Amino acid sequence: MDFNTLVLTLSWPPTVCYKHLKSSRNGSCKFPLKNQWSIHGLWPSRIVRRAPDFCNYTRKYNPAEIETLIPELEKKWTNVLNRSDPHSLWNHEWSKHGTCASAVDSLNTQFKYFNQTLKLFDKYNIYLQCLAKMKLSFFKYERIELYYNRADEVRGYAYQKLYVMDQLMQRQWRWPIIGS
Repeated sequence: MDFNTLVLTLSWPPTVCYKHLKSSRNGSCKFPLKNQWSIHGLWPSRIVRRAPDFCNYTRKYNPAEIETLIPELEKKWTNVLNRSDPHSLWNHEWSKHGTCASAVDSLNTQFKYFNQTLKLFDKYNIYLQCLAKMKLSFFKYERIELYYNRADEVRGYAYQKLYVMDQLMQRQWRWPIIGS
């Protein structure tokens, strides 16, 4: 296993859309639910060196493997960029990150990778709600990340940190989260 951390990365759709429209003349966006974070991905990472990516080109994205998850994915893991292929974000995330995460037994299929990511999103949604109550200007925040100390902690125990990065204002916040 060429990673020691899993990062649940979430996006704030209005900021993603704003950046997209700023850089693309013909761009458009779509939003799943109002004022909701959206999953960006579950990324295997290394703290001190470059994270692995595109670990297995033979493990192609197959929408049929996650067919039962698609209604939930469309709400919680939305491709904010309004493109013709609704699967483009999921395909990219599986190909780049899921094929690496599959070294962990609980993430070793497309179904497990996407399903486990949805479960993690649901588990930590309370922390996202707390952030909203802090009255931070979420339009500035593109990304939020939940770090797991070791890959096997995706099974649901140990210590995590909630990390919020404001790319426009160059500020960061970290909160400890005691998971069970």
